[in-house]
Amino acid sequence: MSVADAKASLRRSLRVMRDSLSFEQRAEQSAMICAHVVASTVWSRASLVALYVPRGSEVDVRAVATIGEAQGKRLAIPRCTSDTHLVFDRVRSGDLGALVPGRYNIPVAAVPDEVALDRTVLVLVPCLGVALSGHRVGSGRGFYDRALAATSCRTAVIAFAVQVGDVPVEAHDIAAEAVVTECGWKSGSPPTPRASVADRDRYGRRVRA
Repeated sequence: MSVADAKASLRRSLRVMRDSLSFEQRAEQSAMICAHVVASTVWSRASLVALYVPRGSEVDVRAVATIGEAQGKRLAIPRCTSDTHLVFDRVRSGDLGALVPGRYNIPVAAVPDEVALDRTVLVLVPCLGVALSGHRVGSGRGFYDRALAATSCRTAVIAFAVQVGDVPVEAHDIAAEAVVTECGWKSGSPPTPRASVADRDRYGRRVRA
């Protein structure tokens, strides 16, 4: 079985596993995860937090928006601008209740206001499954891998503990530097300088000169 096929099979089982958590369990564990995020050193050093709007049974991280804004942090959420490209738009916490449908029916900011990702940005990355190394299994479209490939931002994969385990890894997969579950903040891969867009192919893989 190829890595791609293994990931496809794993996605199905991981989605069922995450969906098996009750609403009450997800709400309680989401609150614990948000508490771990805002207690981290990476959070304290971030001037902008790029969160995501939860879909289905994903961890709900919207609580960090209110906390971050009260601490003077800027906020952003993702927006797919094509079938391959992902950007992040500036929002305020109050905007999260007035989003509009975007590509793939994913909620986006009503007024696009793209922000740059640099070392002062913390990106919270959703997943279906994740290894403690920081490698994740997402939707399979590679949006986050491509968006983060050429940035120096800080990254943390957000997951319930039931989503943590071994995952297949491909050459273009980018490991996050932390994994956050209800059990706490776990360091993944150390932050390293990433190649520029010009140094990577369309899948985000580094290419040789």
